Amino acid sequence: MSLIDLSNGSSVVRLDTSICIIGSGPGGAFAAVELAADGHDVLVVETGTSIADMDPGGFVDSVSVEGGATLRFGFSRQLGGSSNLWSGRVAPFEFVDFEKRDWIDESGWPIGLQDLYPYYVRAAGLMRLPYPNFLHSHQQSVSSELASLLPQSPDDLLDVKRFFWVEPPFNTGDHLKSAMRASDGRLRILTSAHVRRLVQNPAGNLVSHAVVATPDGHELKIMARYFVLAAGGIEATRILLNSTSTSSKGLGNEDDLVGRYFTTHPKADLGVLVLNERVPISYPLFVDCTVDGGRIRHGLGFSARMQAEHHGLNHYVQISPMLEYRLSSFFEAVKGSSALNSPFIDRSRFIRSFLPGLGLMAFEAIGRLAGLQRRARLFMLRAFLDQHPNRSNRILLSSACDRFGDRKVDIKWSFSDQDRQSVLLFFSCLDQEFRKRGLGHIESTLSEMHDWPLVGVHSHFMGTTRMGNNPKHAVVDKDCRVFSTENLFISGPSTFPTGGYANPFFTIAALSLRLADHLKRCLQPSSLVVET
Repeated sequence: MSLIDLSNGSSVVRLDTSICIIGSGPGGAFAAVELAADGHDVLVVETGTSIADMDPGGFVDSVSVEGGATLRFGFSRQLGGSSNLWSGRVAPFEFVDFEKRDWIDESGWPIGLQDLYPYYVRAAGLMRLPYPNFLHSHQQSVSSELASLLPQSPDDLLDVKRFFWVEPPFNTGDHLKSAMRASDGRLRILTSAHVRRLVQNPAGNLVSHAVVATPDGHELKIMARYFVLAAGGIEATRILLNSTSTSSKGLGNEDDLVGRYFTTHPKADLGVLVLNERVPISYPLFVDCTVDGGRIRHGLGFSARMQAEHHGLNHYVQISPMLEYRLSSFFEAVKGSSALNSPFIDRSRFIRSFLPGLGLMAFEAIGRLAGLQRRARLFMLRAFLDQHPNRSNRILLSSACDRFGDRKVDIKWSFSDQDRQSVLLFFSCLDQEFRKRGLGHIESTLSEMHDWPLVGVHSHFMGTTRMGNNPKHAVVDKDCRVFSTENLFISGPSTFPTGGYANPFFTIAALSLRLADHLKRCLQPSSLVVET
Protein backbone atom coordinates (compact mmCIF):
# COMPACT_ATOMS: atom_id res chain seq x y z
CA MET A 1 0.00 0.00 0.00
CA SER A 2 1.41 3.40 -0.98
CA LEU A 3 -0.66 5.48 1.48
CA ILE A 4 -0.27 4.41 5.10
CA ASP A 5 -2.36 6.21 7.72
CA LEU A 6 -1.07 5.34 11.18
CA SER A 7 -4.31 6.53 12.79
CA ASN A 8 -5.95 3.37 11.45
CA GLY A 9 -3.66 1.27 13.61
CA SER A 10 -0.46 -0.33 12.39
CA SER A 11 1.90 -3.01 13.58
CA VAL A 12 4.79 -1.59 11.54
CA VAL A 13 7.90 -1.01 13.66
CA ARG A 14 10.32 -0.15 10.88
CA LEU A 15 10.17 1.28 7.36
CA ASP A 16 13.08 1.40 4.92
CA THR A 17 13.49 3.75 1.96
CA SER A 18 16.14 5.53 -0.08
CA ILE A 19 14.90 9.03 0.72
CA CYS A 20 12.76 10.00 3.69
CA ILE A 21 11.11 13.41 3.26
CA ILE A 22 9.52 14.85 6.39
CA GLY A 23 6.75 17.23 5.37
CA SER A 24 4.27 17.28 2.48
CA GLY A 25 4.11 21.01 1.74
CA PRO A 26 5.96 22.62 -1.17
CA GLY A 27 9.38 22.07 0.41
CA GLY A 28 8.89 18.31 0.43
CA ALA A 29 6.34 17.54 -2.28
CA PHE A 30 8.13 18.90 -5.33
CA ALA A 31 11.35 17.05 -4.46
CA ALA A 32 9.48 13.84 -3.62
CA VAL A 33 7.64 13.69 -6.93
CA GLU A 34 10.79 14.44 -8.94
CA LEU A 35 12.86 11.80 -7.14
CA ALA A 36 10.18 9.11 -7.45
CA ALA A 37 9.80 9.88 -11.16
CA ASP A 38 13.57 9.35 -11.47
CA GLY A 39 13.13 5.81 -10.14
CA HIS A 40 14.08 6.27 -6.48
CA ASP A 41 12.18 4.95 -3.47
CA VAL A 42 10.72 7.89 -1.56
CA LEU A 43 8.76 7.97 1.69
CA VAL A 44 6.94 11.21 2.56
CA VAL A 45 6.16 11.51 6.27
CA GLU A 46 3.29 13.80 7.26
CA THR A 47 2.22 14.45 10.84
CA GLY A 48 -1.38 15.18 9.82
CA THR A 49 -4.01 13.58 7.61
CA SER A 50 -6.24 15.06 4.92
CA ILE A 51 -8.04 17.09 7.59
CA ALA A 52 -6.81 20.57 8.50
CA ASP A 53 -5.15 21.03 11.89
CA MET A 54 -4.03 24.60 12.50
CA ASP A 55 -3.87 24.45 16.29
CA PRO A 56 -0.30 25.36 17.33
CA GLY A 57 -0.86 24.23 20.91
CA GLY A 58 0.52 20.78 20.24
CA PHE A 59 4.06 22.05 19.65
CA VAL A 60 4.17 25.79 20.53
CA ASP A 61 4.27 26.76 24.21
CA SER A 62 4.58 30.55 24.24
CA VAL A 63 4.64 33.35 21.68
CA SER A 64 6.35 36.62 22.51
CA VAL A 65 5.58 38.76 19.48
CA GLU A 66 5.38 42.46 18.84
CA GLY A 67 2.35 43.37 16.74
CA GLY A 68 0.29 40.23 17.17
CA ALA A 69 0.38 36.62 16.06
CA THR A 70 -2.21 34.57 14.19
CA LEU A 71 -0.28 31.34 13.76
CA ARG A 72 -3.30 29.29 12.78
CA PHE A 73 -3.31 30.80 9.30
CA GLY A 74 0.40 30.21 8.78
CA PHE A 75 0.44 26.44 8.70
CA SER A 76 -1.73 23.35 8.67
CA ARG A 77 -0.58 19.95 9.85
CA GLN A 78 -2.16 18.02 7.01
CA LEU A 79 -1.30 16.43 3.69
CA GLY A 80 -0.24 19.32 1.48
CA GLY A 81 0.74 21.53 4.41
CA SER A 82 0.12 25.25 4.08
CA SER A 83 -0.75 24.89 0.38
CA ASN A 84 -4.23 24.03 1.69
CA LEU A 85 -4.67 27.55 3.06
CA TRP A 86 -3.57 29.93 0.34
CA SER A 87 -5.23 31.39 -2.72
CA GLY A 88 -2.37 30.66 -5.10
CA ARG A 89 -0.66 34.03 -5.48
CA VAL A 90 3.08 33.80 -6.20
CA ALA A 91 6.00 36.06 -6.98
CA PRO A 92 9.66 35.20 -7.53
CA PHE A 93 12.42 36.68 -5.44
CA GLU A 94 14.41 39.40 -7.18
CA PHE A 95 18.15 39.70 -7.89
CA VAL A 96 18.59 42.07 -4.97
CA ASP A 97 17.02 39.61 -2.51
CA PHE A 98 19.90 37.17 -3.03
CA GLU A 99 22.72 39.73 -2.99
CA LYS A 100 25.13 40.64 -0.23
CA ARG A 101 24.20 44.22 0.70
CA ASP A 102 26.72 46.18 2.73
CA TRP A 103 23.97 48.07 4.57
CA ILE A 104 22.22 44.83 5.67
CA ASP A 105 24.21 42.80 8.17
CA GLU A 106 24.40 39.08 7.40
CA SER A 107 22.62 39.42 4.06
CA GLY A 108 23.46 37.44 0.96
CA TRP A 109 22.61 33.96 -0.28
CA PRO A 110 25.25 31.48 -1.47
CA ILE A 111 23.21 31.17 -4.67
CA GLY A 112 21.66 33.79 -6.93
CA LEU A 113 18.57 34.30 -9.04
CA GLN A 114 20.44 32.86 -12.03
CA ASP A 115 20.75 29.57 -10.11
CA LEU A 116 17.03 29.41 -9.34
CA TYR A 117 15.61 30.77 -12.59
CA PRO A 118 15.46 27.35 -14.37
CA TYR A 119 13.68 25.93 -11.33
CA TYR A 120 11.22 28.82 -11.20
CA VAL A 121 10.37 27.94 -14.81
CA ARG A 122 9.95 24.25 -13.95
CA ALA A 123 7.81 25.06 -10.93
CA ALA A 124 5.70 27.39 -13.07
CA GLY A 125 5.08 24.55 -15.51
CA LEU A 126 3.90 22.25 -12.73
CA MET A 127 1.66 24.98 -11.34
CA ARG A 128 0.40 26.02 -14.81
CA LEU A 129 1.80 29.54 -14.49
CA PRO A 130 2.93 31.22 -17.75
CA TYR A 131 6.01 32.41 -15.90
CA PRO A 132 8.25 33.81 -18.67
CA ASN A 133 5.39 36.04 -19.78
CA PHE A 134 4.47 37.37 -16.38
CA LEU A 135 7.98 38.75 -15.89
CA HIS A 136 7.12 41.40 -18.46
CA SER A 137 3.37 41.64 -17.98
CA HIS A 138 3.45 45.30 -16.92
CA GLN A 139 3.99 46.21 -20.58
CA GLN A 140 0.25 46.26 -21.18
CA SER A 141 -1.75 49.36 -22.05
CA VAL A 142 -2.34 51.74 -19.15
CA SER A 143 -4.36 54.88 -18.67
CA SER A 144 -2.58 58.06 -19.69
CA GLU A 145 -3.19 59.71 -16.31
CA LEU A 146 -0.76 57.35 -14.57
CA ALA A 147 1.54 56.21 -17.36
CA SER A 148 4.43 58.04 -15.70
CA LEU A 149 4.24 55.67 -12.75
CA LEU A 150 5.63 52.81 -14.78
CA PRO A 151 9.40 52.50 -15.12
CA GLN A 152 10.51 54.24 -18.28
CA SER A 153 14.14 53.12 -18.23
CA PRO A 154 16.41 50.74 -16.32
CA ASP A 155 17.47 53.70 -14.15
CA ASP A 156 14.01 54.47 -12.81
CA LEU A 157 13.80 54.38 -9.04
CA LEU A 158 10.17 53.32 -8.79
CA ASP A 159 9.59 49.70 -9.71
CA VAL A 160 6.42 47.78 -10.54
CA LYS A 161 6.16 44.50 -8.62
CA ARG A 162 3.82 41.63 -9.53
CA PHE A 163 1.95 38.73 -7.98
CA PHE A 164 0.47 36.10 -10.27
CA TRP A 165 -1.93 33.20 -9.84
CA VAL A 166 -4.11 30.73 -11.63
CA GLU A 167 -7.23 28.91 -10.51
CA PRO A 168 -7.71 26.64 -8.72
CA PRO A 169 -4.75 27.05 -6.33
CA PHE A 170 -2.02 24.47 -6.65
CA ASN A 171 -2.16 21.93 -3.81
CA THR A 172 0.92 19.85 -3.03
CA GLY A 173 -1.13 17.13 -1.37
CA ASP A 174 -2.98 16.53 -4.63
CA HIS A 175 0.36 16.67 -6.47
CA LEU A 176 1.75 13.95 -4.19
CA LYS A 177 -1.28 11.68 -4.40
CA SER A 178 -1.37 11.89 -8.19
CA ALA A 179 2.33 11.02 -8.40
CA MET A 180 1.91 8.23 -5.85
CA ARG A 181 -0.74 6.51 -7.96
CA ALA A 182 1.58 6.59 -10.99
CA SER A 183 4.76 5.56 -9.15
CA ASP A 184 4.37 1.76 -9.01
CA GLY A 185 5.04 1.87 -5.29
CA ARG A 186 8.19 4.00 -5.46
CA LEU A 187 6.44 6.91 -3.74
CA ARG A 188 4.81 6.15 -0.40
CA ILE A 189 3.03 8.57 1.93
CA LEU A 190 2.86 8.03 5.69
CA THR A 191 0.25 10.12 7.50
CA SER A 192 -0.60 10.62 11.20
CA ALA A 193 3.15 10.21 11.71
CA HIS A 194 4.60 12.57 14.30
CA VAL A 195 8.37 12.82 13.88
CA ARG A 196 9.85 13.08 17.37
CA ARG A 197 13.54 13.28 16.52
CA LEU A 198 16.32 12.29 14.18
CA VAL A 199 18.94 9.91 15.56
CA GLN A 200 22.57 10.10 14.46
CA ASN A 201 25.22 7.40 14.25
CA PRO A 202 27.86 7.36 17.01
CA ALA A 203 30.23 9.47 14.92
CA GLY A 204 27.55 12.12 14.54
CA ASN A 205 28.11 12.62 10.81
CA LEU A 206 25.02 10.72 9.57
CA VAL A 207 21.36 10.41 10.48
CA SER A 208 20.73 6.72 11.03
CA HIS A 209 16.96 6.87 11.47
CA ALA A 210 13.93 8.97 12.33
CA VAL A 211 11.78 8.17 15.35
CA VAL A 212 8.07 8.48 14.58
CA ALA A 213 5.23 8.36 17.09
CA THR A 214 1.84 6.96 16.14
CA PRO A 215 -1.41 8.47 17.43
CA ASP A 216 -1.74 5.68 19.99
CA GLY A 217 1.77 6.33 21.35
CA HIS A 218 3.70 3.54 19.69
CA GLU A 219 6.98 4.22 17.89
CA LEU A 220 8.49 3.14 14.61
CA LYS A 221 11.84 3.70 12.97
CA ILE A 222 12.34 5.03 9.49
CA MET A 223 15.67 4.01 7.96
CA ALA A 224 16.87 5.91 4.89
CA ARG A 225 19.97 6.71 2.93
CA TYR A 226 19.06 10.40 2.83
CA PHE A 227 16.70 12.51 4.95
CA VAL A 228 15.03 15.76 3.92
CA LEU A 229 13.49 17.89 6.65
CA ALA A 230 10.74 19.90 4.96
CA ALA A 231 8.42 20.55 7.87
CA GLY A 232 8.43 24.36 7.85
CA GLY A 233 10.34 26.97 9.82
CA ILE A 234 8.82 26.19 13.22
CA GLU A 235 8.44 22.41 13.12
CA ALA A 236 11.80 21.77 11.43
CA THR A 237 13.45 23.76 14.21
CA ARG A 238 11.60 21.80 16.89
CA ILE A 239 12.72 18.47 15.43
CA LEU A 240 16.37 19.54 15.15
CA LEU A 241 16.54 20.94 18.68
CA ASN A 242 14.91 17.78 20.09
CA SER A 243 17.38 15.55 18.21
CA THR A 244 19.98 15.19 20.95
CA SER A 245 21.42 11.72 20.36
CA THR A 246 24.98 13.07 19.97
CA SER A 247 24.73 16.65 21.28
CA SER A 248 22.57 18.25 23.95
CA LYS A 249 22.40 21.37 21.76
CA GLY A 250 20.49 19.54 19.06
CA LEU A 251 21.28 18.40 15.54
CA GLY A 252 23.17 20.93 13.42
CA ASN A 253 23.26 23.38 16.30
CA GLU A 254 26.95 23.36 17.17
CA ASP A 255 27.12 27.17 16.94
CA ASP A 256 23.68 27.93 18.42
CA LEU A 257 22.21 28.93 15.05
CA VAL A 258 19.21 26.60 14.73
CA GLY A 259 16.09 28.65 15.39
CA ARG A 260 17.78 32.03 15.10
CA TYR A 261 17.07 34.73 12.48
CA PHE A 262 13.35 33.91 12.53
CA THR A 263 11.85 36.14 9.86
CA THR A 264 8.35 36.69 8.57
CA HIS A 265 6.52 39.12 6.30
CA PRO A 266 4.81 41.73 8.49
CA LYS A 267 1.88 43.29 6.74
CA ALA A 268 -0.48 46.15 7.48
CA ASP A 269 -2.45 49.04 6.01
CA LEU A 270 0.06 51.82 6.65
CA GLY A 271 -0.98 54.81 4.57
CA VAL A 272 -3.42 56.45 2.17
CA LEU A 273 -2.52 57.62 -1.33
CA VAL A 274 -4.29 60.90 -2.11
CA LEU A 275 -4.19 61.73 -5.83
CA ASN A 276 -4.61 65.26 -7.11
CA GLU A 277 -7.35 64.16 -9.50
CA ARG A 278 -9.82 61.31 -9.68
CA VAL A 279 -8.49 58.59 -11.98
CA PRO A 280 -10.00 55.43 -13.48
CA ILE A 281 -9.51 52.52 -11.12
CA SER A 282 -9.35 50.18 -14.10
CA TYR A 283 -5.65 51.09 -14.27
CA PRO A 284 -3.67 47.83 -13.78
CA LEU A 285 -1.99 49.15 -10.64
CA PHE A 286 -5.31 49.22 -8.80
CA VAL A 287 -7.15 46.03 -9.81
CA ASP A 288 -6.55 42.37 -10.59
CA CYS A 289 -5.97 41.81 -14.30
CA THR A 290 -6.29 38.77 -16.57
CA VAL A 291 -3.03 38.00 -18.38
CA ASP A 292 -2.02 34.93 -20.41
CA GLY A 293 -4.58 32.64 -18.85
CA GLY A 294 -3.84 33.73 -15.30
CA ARG A 295 -4.42 36.69 -13.05
CA ILE A 296 -1.98 39.36 -11.97
CA ARG A 297 -1.86 42.11 -9.38
CA HIS A 298 0.66 44.92 -9.60
CA GLY A 299 2.13 46.91 -6.76
CA LEU A 300 4.93 49.36 -6.18
CA GLY A 301 8.37 49.19 -4.66
CA PHE A 302 11.81 50.55 -5.40
CA SER A 303 14.55 49.40 -7.72
CA ALA A 304 17.74 47.78 -6.47
CA ARG A 305 19.59 51.03 -7.25
CA MET A 306 17.19 53.02 -5.11
CA GLN A 307 17.53 50.52 -2.26
CA ALA A 308 21.32 50.78 -2.47
CA GLU A 309 21.34 54.59 -2.61
CA HIS A 310 19.08 54.92 0.43
CA HIS A 311 20.18 51.76 2.27
CA GLY A 312 16.63 50.46 2.13
CA LEU A 313 14.92 47.09 2.23
CA ASN A 314 12.80 45.50 -0.50
CA HIS A 315 9.31 46.52 0.62
CA TYR A 316 6.12 46.45 -1.45
CA VAL A 317 2.73 48.18 -1.37
CA GLN A 318 -0.49 47.06 -2.96
CA ILE A 319 -2.69 50.01 -3.87
CA SER A 320 -6.41 49.41 -3.44
CA PRO A 321 -9.42 51.67 -4.03
CA MET A 322 -11.16 52.34 -0.73
CA LEU A 323 -14.16 50.19 -1.63
CA GLU A 324 -11.92 47.19 -2.40
CA TYR A 325 -10.02 47.82 0.83
CA ARG A 326 -13.20 47.73 2.90
CA LEU A 327 -14.35 44.51 1.24
CA SER A 328 -10.92 42.94 1.78
CA SER A 329 -11.04 43.93 5.44
CA PHE A 330 -14.38 42.17 5.73
CA PHE A 331 -12.87 39.02 4.23
CA GLU A 332 -9.98 39.13 6.73
CA ALA A 333 -12.51 39.50 9.53
CA VAL A 334 -14.39 36.42 8.28
CA LYS A 335 -11.17 34.41 8.29
CA GLY A 336 -10.45 35.27 11.91
CA SER A 337 -14.02 35.19 13.16
CA SER A 338 -14.57 33.54 16.53
CA ALA A 339 -17.80 32.18 15.06
CA LEU A 340 -15.71 29.60 13.25
CA ASN A 341 -14.92 28.08 16.63
CA SER A 342 -18.58 27.16 17.07
CA PRO A 343 -19.09 23.44 17.82
CA PHE A 344 -21.76 23.47 15.11
CA ILE A 345 -19.21 24.25 12.39
CA ASP A 346 -16.86 21.62 11.05
CA ARG A 347 -13.77 23.82 11.09
CA SER A 348 -11.56 21.31 9.34
CA ARG A 349 -13.88 21.04 6.38
CA PHE A 350 -14.49 24.77 6.33
CA ILE A 351 -10.78 25.56 6.26
CA ARG A 352 -9.88 22.78 3.84
CA SER A 353 -12.71 23.24 1.36
CA PHE A 354 -14.30 26.63 1.77
CA LEU A 355 -11.75 29.14 2.98
CA PRO A 356 -9.30 28.84 0.03
CA GLY A 357 -12.28 29.14 -2.30
CA LEU A 358 -13.45 32.15 -0.36
CA GLY A 359 -10.03 33.66 -0.94
CA LEU A 360 -10.39 33.16 -4.68
CA MET A 361 -13.85 34.66 -4.65
CA ALA A 362 -12.47 37.59 -2.70
CA PHE A 363 -9.76 38.24 -5.30
CA GLU A 364 -12.35 38.10 -8.09
CA ALA A 365 -15.53 39.52 -6.60
CA ILE A 366 -13.84 42.28 -4.63
CA GLY A 367 -12.11 43.49 -7.78
CA ARG A 368 -15.40 43.49 -9.72
CA LEU A 369 -17.32 45.24 -6.96
CA ALA A 370 -14.60 47.80 -6.58
CA GLY A 371 -14.97 48.37 -10.30
CA LEU A 372 -18.34 49.95 -9.60
CA GLN A 373 -16.35 52.86 -8.27
CA ARG A 374 -15.11 53.90 -11.69
CA ARG A 375 -12.87 56.79 -10.63
CA ALA A 376 -11.23 57.57 -7.31
CA ARG A 377 -8.71 59.79 -5.55
CA LEU A 378 -8.21 57.84 -2.31
CA PHE A 379 -6.38 54.53 -2.19
CA MET A 380 -5.26 52.36 0.71
CA LEU A 381 -1.61 51.28 0.79
CA ARG A 382 -1.24 47.71 2.04
CA ALA A 383 2.41 47.12 2.88
CA PHE A 384 4.25 43.78 2.67
CA LEU A 385 7.44 44.36 4.60
CA ASP A 386 10.96 43.00 4.38
CA GLN A 387 13.07 42.62 7.55
CA HIS A 388 16.69 42.90 8.55
CA PRO A 389 18.20 39.55 9.61
CA ASN A 390 17.99 39.58 13.40
CA ARG A 391 19.78 36.96 15.46
CA SER A 392 17.55 37.69 18.47
CA ASN A 393 14.36 36.77 16.61
CA ARG A 394 14.25 33.08 17.28
CA ILE A 395 12.50 29.83 18.00
CA LEU A 396 13.88 27.94 20.98
CA LEU A 397 12.89 24.98 23.11
CA SER A 398 10.43 25.48 25.94
CA SER A 399 10.44 23.67 29.28
CA ALA A 400 6.90 22.45 28.46
CA CYS A 401 6.49 19.11 26.68
CA ASP A 402 4.00 17.73 24.18
CA ARG A 403 1.99 14.58 24.76
CA PHE A 404 4.89 12.43 23.57
CA GLY A 405 7.29 13.94 26.11
CA ASP A 406 9.23 16.13 23.64
CA ARG A 407 9.86 19.77 24.40
CA LYS A 408 7.66 22.36 22.70
CA VAL A 409 9.00 25.64 21.34
CA ASP A 410 8.77 29.30 22.31
CA ILE A 411 8.65 31.98 19.61
CA LYS A 412 10.30 35.36 20.10
CA TRP A 413 9.96 38.03 17.41
CA SER A 414 10.00 41.80 17.20
CA PHE A 415 10.07 44.50 14.55
CA SER A 416 13.29 46.32 15.35
CA ASP A 417 13.96 50.07 15.30
CA GLN A 418 16.13 49.43 12.26
CA ASP A 419 13.17 47.73 10.54
CA ARG A 420 10.91 50.66 11.45
CA GLN A 421 13.34 53.19 10.05
CA SER A 422 13.44 51.26 6.77
CA VAL A 423 9.63 51.48 6.51
CA LEU A 424 9.58 55.20 7.30
CA LEU A 425 12.25 55.73 4.64
CA PHE A 426 10.26 53.66 2.14
CA PHE A 427 7.06 55.67 2.62
CA SER A 428 8.95 58.96 2.58
CA CYS A 429 10.58 58.09 -0.74
CA LEU A 430 7.29 56.82 -2.15
CA ASP A 431 5.62 60.09 -1.16
CA GLN A 432 8.43 62.06 -2.84
CA GLU A 433 8.00 60.08 -6.06
CA PHE A 434 4.26 60.81 -6.23
CA ARG A 435 4.85 64.49 -5.49
CA LYS A 436 7.69 64.73 -8.02
CA ARG A 437 5.40 63.34 -10.73
CA GLY A 438 2.65 65.80 -9.78
CA LEU A 439 0.25 62.96 -9.05
CA GLY A 440 -0.50 63.35 -5.37
CA HIS A 441 0.88 62.50 -1.95
CA ILE A 442 0.78 59.93 0.83
CA GLU A 443 -0.82 60.50 4.21
CA SER A 444 0.35 58.38 7.11
CA THR A 445 0.81 58.72 10.87
CA LEU A 446 3.57 56.10 11.08
CA SER A 447 6.22 58.52 12.29
CA GLU A 448 3.96 59.57 15.19
CA MET A 449 2.87 56.07 16.26
CA HIS A 450 4.60 54.02 18.93
CA ASP A 451 2.65 50.81 18.43
CA TRP A 452 2.38 50.00 14.75
CA PRO A 453 -0.70 47.98 13.64
CA LEU A 454 1.37 45.15 12.20
CA VAL A 455 0.24 41.58 11.76
CA GLY A 456 3.64 40.50 12.99
CA VAL A 457 3.66 36.70 12.83
CA HIS A 458 0.98 35.40 10.50
CA SER A 459 2.66 33.11 7.98
CA HIS A 460 5.88 32.79 5.96
CA PHE A 461 8.08 31.41 8.75
CA MET A 462 11.58 31.91 7.36
CA GLY A 463 15.21 31.92 8.36
CA THR A 464 15.56 29.49 11.27
CA THR A 465 18.00 27.14 9.47
CA ARG A 466 19.59 29.70 7.17
CA MET A 467 21.73 28.89 4.15
CA GLY A 468 25.32 30.05 3.73
CA ASN A 469 28.91 29.21 2.86
CA ASN A 470 30.30 29.30 6.40
CA PRO A 471 29.10 26.80 9.05
CA LYS A 472 29.85 29.42 11.70
CA HIS A 473 27.11 31.63 10.26
CA ALA A 474 24.67 29.16 8.68
CA VAL A 475 23.03 25.79 9.29
CA VAL A 476 22.94 24.47 5.69
CA ASP A 477 25.17 24.90 2.66
CA LYS A 478 24.19 26.05 -0.83
CA ASP A 479 22.76 22.59 -1.56
CA CYS A 480 20.63 22.73 1.60
CA ARG A 481 22.73 20.07 3.36
CA VAL A 482 23.23 20.45 7.10
CA PHE A 483 26.93 21.24 7.40
CA SER A 484 27.70 18.70 10.10
CA THR A 485 25.65 15.83 8.66
CA GLU A 486 26.35 14.12 5.34
CA ASN A 487 22.86 12.76 4.63
CA LEU A 488 20.52 15.40 6.09
CA PHE A 489 19.03 18.20 3.97
CA ILE A 490 16.56 20.92 4.85
CA SER A 491 14.04 22.15 2.30
CA GLY A 492 11.77 25.12 2.83
CA PRO A 493 11.65 28.77 3.90
CA SER A 494 13.71 28.14 7.03
CA THR A 495 16.80 28.10 4.75
CA PHE A 496 16.19 31.66 3.47
CA PRO A 497 18.89 34.10 4.69
CA THR A 498 16.67 37.06 3.73
CA GLY A 499 13.05 37.32 2.65
CA GLY A 500 12.30 40.31 0.40
CA TYR A 501 8.63 41.16 -0.04
CA ALA A 502 7.43 38.15 -2.08
CA ASN A 503 5.55 35.32 -0.41
CA PRO A 504 7.87 32.29 -0.28
CA PHE A 505 5.85 29.55 -2.02
CA PHE A 506 7.39 29.98 -5.48
CA THR A 507 10.93 30.09 -4.11
CA ILE A 508 10.29 27.08 -1.85
CA ALA A 509 9.11 25.14 -4.90
CA ALA A 510 12.16 26.18 -6.95
CA LEU A 511 14.56 25.22 -4.15
CA SER A 512 12.78 21.88 -3.70
CA LEU A 513 13.24 21.05 -7.38
CA ARG A 514 16.87 22.14 -7.21
CA LEU A 515 17.39 19.89 -4.18
CA ALA A 516 15.83 16.99 -6.09
CA ASP A 517 18.39 17.41 -8.87
CA HIS A 518 21.20 17.47 -6.31
CA LEU A 519 19.91 14.32 -4.60
CA LYS A 520 19.68 12.54 -7.94
CA ARG A 521 23.42 13.08 -8.28
CA CYS A 522 24.02 11.98 -4.68
CA LEU A 523 22.03 8.81 -5.23
CA GLN A 524 24.41 7.55 -7.86
CA PRO A 525 26.40 4.55 -6.56
CA SER A 526 28.60 5.75 -3.70
CA SER A 527 30.25 4.60 -0.51
CA LEU A 528 27.73 6.26 1.79
CA VAL A 529 26.60 3.65 4.31
CA VAL A 530 24.06 4.34 7.04
CA GLU A 531 24.40 2.18 10.12
CA THR A 532 21.34 0.17 11.06
